[in-house]
Amino acid sequence: MCDPLVMDVEPKFSRSGDKNFVLVAEEKDITVHKELLIENSTVFAELFDSEKWKETMEHRMQIPDFSHKIVDLAIDLLYGGSFVRYTFEEHVQLYQFADKYEMVKLKKVAKQGIILTPNNSCEMSNFFIKLPHQELIDYCVDYLFVCSQYSYHIKDFDEIDPQIHSLVFKKLFTFPDFKKDLKVENKSVGFNFKNWIN
Repeated sequence: MCDPLVMDVEPKFSRSGDKNFVLVAEEKDITVHKELLIENSTVFAELFDSEKWKETMEHRMQIPDFSHKIVDLAIDLLYGGSFVRYTFEEHVQLYQFADKYEMVKLKKVAKQGIILTPNNSCEMSNFFIKLPHQELIDYCVDYLFVCSQYSYHIKDFDEIDPQIHSLVFKKLFTFPDFKKDLKVENKSVGFNFKNWIN
């Protein structure tokens, strides 16, 4: 079973309380505290800072690029909820939503939920290169780089996208002493090797 997605937030707002803004996805309303959006999103903070925006005056905003489920999940996590049953695609969509609306904490939670292993890293790399999303591409490249340094067998490495392949080899030449210097955590790539590989 997947670990639940949970955000470490202070319970400042109650999802059952009175709310003053509406997000609309797939023609379905999701009510939310405007202050919660301001606190967690620089995009919404800028939006509410201007009285010229139609959305600010109407207290409603259309979210055209994401499903109702993803938007509702994102808001629920901002309120301190959790999400247990999710798919890889939903993880990526949640990450994209957080990225688009500059929700740093939510984006971090979504990224941590994208678990890479030697068996799926090539498949995920090929998926991310098609989006494309540079941060997720770099995430995969860093993982593949570490695996290669420690001689972990990577499933389907011969089927990896040429661009990913090139980035991994470029990193090998950029950090030739990585394996020697790595103990628990390597600052240059910013992840915990033991937690990631094991």
